[in-house]
Amino acid sequence: MSLAGEQRPDRPAGGFTLIELMVVVAIVGIVMRIALLNLGAIVPGAILDGECKQMRANLDFLRSEARLRGQWCALELDLDNHRYRYVLPPERKLASYEDELSELPLSWTPLEERAKLAGVASPSRPLIEHGIYRITFDENGNTGDLAVFLKLDDGSNEFLWTLQLRGLTGRTDIVKSVEGQRAPLEELNESAF
Repeated sequence: MSLAGEQRPDRPAGGFTLIELMVVVAIVGIVMRIALLNLGAIVPGAILDGECKQMRANLDFLRSEARLRGQWCALELDLDNHRYRYVLPPERKLASYEDELSELPLSWTPLEERAKLAGVASPSRPLIEHGIYRITFDENGNTGDLAVFLKLDDGSNEFLWTLQLRGLTGRTDIVKSVEGQRAPLEELNESAF
């Protein structure tokens, strides 16, 4: 029973209410979702990183596939439409009466909307910026030295990543340039080992 003249003891103000905490968690969740959805806008290099890593994985797969099959395999780049696809060798005939099959190009895989193929170059040939270019691995998984250039299509031409494919070592390195410079591809020879 309380009396009208009695005062309650003051509670210490030492925390947040449940509603205040729920509002803060909801706001943080919304901000994180927007940030993750727009990661390409926040970090422009993330788009090129993703595309270069995917292309490197495809090149490694085809190199391995060529060795396993004991036949050539290729990655075809469409420099005008910014897409790529696997091209596999024809299946071997089991009997002499079977028709010879032609090579098996698979469906095209487009690059992310803002990533563009900016050309292909080798140490002995000039830059190729248009048309179809085929990177072929022989039956041992070998190919020539090659650089594939990817750029971010944001109008500034500042972000340019280079995939350096090394034929002798089988390594594929990603070289990043935020100034739009193509990474030089020097030809490797026996003295490099």
